[in-house]
This record gives sequence, C-alpha cells and structure tokens, in this order.
Amino acid sequence: MGDTKTDLLISNGTCYYAKGKLADNYFIPCGNAAFGHIHCCSAGNKCLVDNACYSDEYGTTYLAACTNESYSDDRCPDKKAYRGTAPL
Repeated sequence: MGDTKTDLLISNGTCYYAKGKLADNYFIPCGNAAFGHIHCCSAGNKCLVDNACYSDEYGTTYLAACTNESYSDDRCPDKKAYRGTAPL
C-alpha cells in the first residue's frame, strides 16, 4: 500500500477573505491547512512571508485570504489599514 502521510507541500484547505466570507475558488492555500491555518493567494501567484502574495503578471504585492473561517489567526493577512480603500 502507498504512504498515507499528509503532505505539507500540497495546497489543501478552504480560503476566506474575511470572517465567514468564502474566497473565490481560484484562491488556494499556501500549503496544507491540515498542519494549521495558512494564508491563501490566487493560483499561480507567489506566497510571500508576512502573509502576503505576489503577482508576476501585474508586478504587485497584495493581501488575500487565509484558511481560518473566523479570520482571527495570526496567519490571516491583516487588512485593517485598508478597510476604507477597498471593499472586503
């Protein structure tokens, strides 16, 4: 039989862009949420430290989502400073 261990490097989990707000399905976890909450980025973009994401296509760094439905984990991007500039 094959190895049934959970792989840390496989993207796994559901992403939320705010408390209880499910992110679009093109946002994927930056790792496996089976090991704890993690931030999410748009598929094909780069996951950065500090819970940020980078788009090569647009040359931008952005904050997106995380796998914590209550959006209270430290690994969720802190978007508080941007609440007045874009809809959440």
